[in-house]
Amino acid sequence: MDVSYMTYYEDVKNASKLSEDVKNSGEVDYVLVDAQYVVDGFQIAVAVNRAIESQKIHLMDTKSLPTEVLYNLSPSTNISGGLKKHGVSPDTTRIVLVAFKPPSKRVLSIVEGQLISSLEGLRKKADEKILQKYYKIPDLELKIGTLLDAIVTRLAAKEPMKGLFSTKEVSSNTSSKTPQNGKPAKKPRSNNRRRKRN
Repeated sequence: MDVSYMTYYEDVKNASKLSEDVKNSGEVDYVLVDAQYVVDGFQIAVAVNRAIESQKIHLMDTKSLPTEVLYNLSPSTNISGGLKKHGVSPDTTRIVLVAFKPPSKRVLSIVEGQLISSLEGLRKKADEKILQKYYKIPDLELKIGTLLDAIVTRLAAKEPMKGLFSTKEVSSNTSSKTPQNGKPAKKPRSNNRRRKRN
């Protein structure tokens, strides 16, 4: 996984300040996730990796990597709704801090709350009924699979066309059609010479 650091906090005391800081901050190398709609760390890892791959091939739906992660956690294609649902709000009490590289001491100290030693705490606090309703998971589906399986399936199924493009393919197509000077690329000459008529 590309996630280099993930930690979980409960009884967060400064959610209001954090929500304001997120709005006013510039480009950061971490994202704060409201844990209310998270059942397992793997769920976040899926969203992070998809965001990183989208960034590599220049197909992000949002303006930054942190917001792309929040959007990828949502089953909907409504960007503002996804950011509002999964981002930190003044009412947030549980937070997962995800850093895209080894975090500094400053990043580790921004959340004021009880640090939970294991991400297993997410599963213990998860409200299955709320998650089922949000991700539209019928009871029958949970008889043949886990709640995590059902959620990850929905995250992976959102905008499936992105998965058809590899970094190499997009990079190749872009470089062949649009040169750095911004002018249209000239059609390459054919190496096949016309045969002379007898």
